[in-house]
Amino acid sequence: MKRLLSFLVFVLAMAFTAMGQIIDDPTYDPLTDDPTDLTEDPLIDAFPTQGAYGESGYLYDLLNAAEAGDADAMMELGMIYFNGDSYDVKQDTYEGLNWFFKAAQKGKIDAVAIIISLADKMEVAAFLAGALYEYGEDQDFAEAMRWYQKSGDIADVSKLRLQGKMYYLGQGTARNYNKAFSLFQKASSGSNASGDAMHYLSLCYRFGHGTAKDLRQADYWEKKAQETGSDEAKALQHIISGN
Repeated sequence: MKRLLSFLVFVLAMAFTAMGQIIDDPTYDPLTDDPTDLTEDPLIDAFPTQGAYGESGYLYDLLNAAEAGDADAMMELGMIYFNGDSYDVKQDTYEGLNWFFKAAQKGKIDAVAIIISLADKMEVAAFLAGALYEYGEDQDFAEAMRWYQKSGDIADVSKLRLQGKMYYLGQGTARNYNKAFSLFQKASSGSNASGDAMHYLSLCYRFGHGTAKDLRQADYWEKKAQETGSDEAKALQHIISGN
């Protein structure tokens, strides 16, 4: 629960041959089939154990490929961690979701489908679904907010930030700079402050949107935004560290 409540936020265009045994199986639909209900895990039979993290092992190569940006490797690692048992890897739902999210950001449709299929059952998955709709190619702020609303406390800052963006950009609601400025202020404070909200707060000060123009404050908040970093990156770090 601590890892669930501490996770944060909100980034699609196949897989390796063995992964295709799961994803390309005509009887498997990632939108409706819960991966946790798979009674037979093809990964266990498809890949002989090669020493888990040994330098010559398949998993070692897979991790290297994923860290280098290979979306297929990310997808496969997601399945390995989410299901567990393969390569002496214990089941780790959060690590699995981490790799699914990274694969989704790289355009893996199957990873997106798996996250969406889990979003009604897991608050963390709902949060990730919200992030995909907020930052992804198929951007839809209303849909992102719908998933954030199902994410519980872990999405509090994300909801403030997203609502502020909707008011600031006039997406899904009438443009209202005053409300946007207030929401960005709230989302820019506290231990889980949003770097993206800080960026928008900087814009408010720079152009006098919802507040008096103040270039000094604009520069201050833009610097803070850069120091804080991407909300997505922070979200993934929270899911792994459990802090």
